[in-house]
Amino acid sequence: ELKALSSPPAGVDDVTAGVMVLMGGGKIPKDLSWGAAKKLMANIDAFLKTLVEYDKDNTPVTACEWIEKNLFTQEKFNPEAMKAKSAAAAGMCGWVINVVKYYRIYEVVEPKRQLLAEANVKLDEANSKLTEVRAHVASLEEQLAELSRQFEEATAEKNEAVAQA
Repeated sequence: ELKALSSPPAGVDDVTAGVMVLMGGGKIPKDLSWGAAKKLMANIDAFLKTLVEYDKDNTPVTACEWIEKNLFTQEKFNPEAMKAKSAAAAGMCGWVINVVKYYRIYEVVEPKRQLLAEANVKLDEANSKLTEVRAHVASLEEQLAELSRQFEEATAEKNEAVAQA
C-alpha cells in the first residue's frame, strides 16, 4: 500500500523513518527519506518477515533514544492519527511504539530475570546440600538406633549377670 505512493501523506514518512532507525542495527541511517523507505519496502514479503522476526530484546538504545526524542514528541505519531492516512502506516507506527516501549520495560526486567536465575541456581545448590545433609542425618539416626539397641542389650545382659551373681 505505502510503497506505491510517490510521496507519502504527512507523518507517514516519520513512521517509516522510525522503522528504518530500528532496523539500522544501532546506527541512525543518514538517509531517512521516503525514497530510502521505499527501497526498504521494495520486497514486501522480506520486509514483513524482518518486522516479525525483529530481535526486540536487543533493540539498540541509540535507536530508542532517537525515536523518543524525534518521534514520540510529535502528537501525530500514534496509530489512531496514522490510520486516517494509511492502515499500513498505522500498523508500522504501532510496531515502532511497541518495540520501544517493550525495550524500555525489558531494560528494567532483564536484570531482575538474571538475578532470579542466579537465585534459582543458589536455591538448587542449597536444596542439593539439604538433601545430602538429610541423608547423612538419616544414616546417623540409624547408627544411633543400632547403638542404642546394642546398649540396651548389653545393659540387660549386665543386669541379668548381676542378678545371677
